[in-house]
Amino acid sequence: MQENQSELVDLYLSRSGKHPLKIHLYEHPEYAWSDLENVERTIGETGFKVLCSIIAELPRCRELYYGLDADGLLGEIPSQCRPTELPLLTNFREEVAFVYNPEAEWFWDLIKDSQSLMNMTINRFKESVRYPRNLRTLKITNQKRGQVLLDKLSQLPNLQSLHIHNFSLAPIETNALSHRSLNLHNLTITSAEELASLDPMFSLLTLPALSSLKLSTCQQFLKDEDHITDESLSNAFNYRDDQLTALHALVGRSGCSLLELTLFVEPFPSTAILSLLELQPSLESLTLEIRTPVESQSVLVDLCTRMSQSESPLLPHLQRLVIRESSWKAHTEYDVEKVLHHIKCVLDMLKSRDRNGTRIADVSLEFGRLLLAAHIRTQGYDLPAGLAKRVVAISVRGVRLPGIWQGT
Repeated sequence: MQENQSELVDLYLSRSGKHPLKIHLYEHPEYAWSDLENVERTIGETGFKVLCSIIAELPRCRELYYGLDADGLLGEIPSQCRPTELPLLTNFREEVAFVYNPEAEWFWDLIKDSQSLMNMTINRFKESVRYPRNLRTLKITNQKRGQVLLDKLSQLPNLQSLHIHNFSLAPIETNALSHRSLNLHNLTITSAEELASLDPMFSLLTLPALSSLKLSTCQQFLKDEDHITDESLSNAFNYRDDQLTALHALVGRSGCSLLELTLFVEPFPSTAILSLLELQPSLESLTLEIRTPVESQSVLVDLCTRMSQSESPLLPHLQRLVIRESSWKAHTEYDVEKVLHHIKCVLDMLKSRDRNGTRIADVSLEFGRLLLAAHIRTQGYDLPAGLAKRVVAISVRGVRLPGIWQGT
């Protein structure tokens, strides 16, 4: 770092007053701090001076992004530059799974003792690191050890929202662990991996305050779709029947009243899904992720039948229904007649709910994009008469459709 750059940083820090800062601590791509014997010698005296100046300003920091793969950088900071509190910090994001260094314990003690820190994003729990008890929102990625996950969550009594993303838990010895009751209001689990290891975790949890549960293949959470493969799609939420039973038992044992549910349909049997939904008569928002209408036909037809009943219909308080296609690659074969039947079932269900006073106000059908795209490529925009009629009828009902449908 050049001397004039150091002066520019000093000028900024001196003129910016007491306004909250957003600080990004990232490694230079040419260096890995874990490989360095002496940070100051590597980045130079001027660079180290700037680093110490920034660290000294952490008490003014409201958001901190931590992108270092080792704590060696912070371990080198002299004691006179180390702050003693983080009174304004509300958001902390860890971008990589760092290597813990005991010499940087002062920094993690600051994080742990922060009274203002409410939101964290971390790359798996570390046994040697303690986390702030005041946390309200936590997103955790790449978690491998289920026992560590449960132990750390039990130490966060104020946690209300938990998002677990892209993980594969090692087997949990349930006999060696006690049951855990968490005060979570929102639980989101997203992954493109097989989640067979969720069963023992679910069996050890009680979530009495849970109001939102989202189990998703994470299409809307992934930024780089090139990482999605046919194999990962086939493994996504590859539950066995007994694991859906574990989820059913968790919801029943918790006695929670869900208002929002997102569920990936395949390969659950319709009886299992309907049994789960019967436990939640107060549900207001339901999102179902399907591979294709053809593969999900039996589940969705059975669901529409139960929701259409004039007496005691399933989910009588439902206000929002989303059926979306969770697939990235077009299939080679489509059965237009089966998709027509699927659309008819949804439309008939909506009409029935309109008549019996349980109208679903907000409906979004986000399926059939792949089918329509393939049809247009081969046959143009002239749809089969039955399909075109159903699209018009659904549009009149006020149902939101993907843009490619609206152009037909």
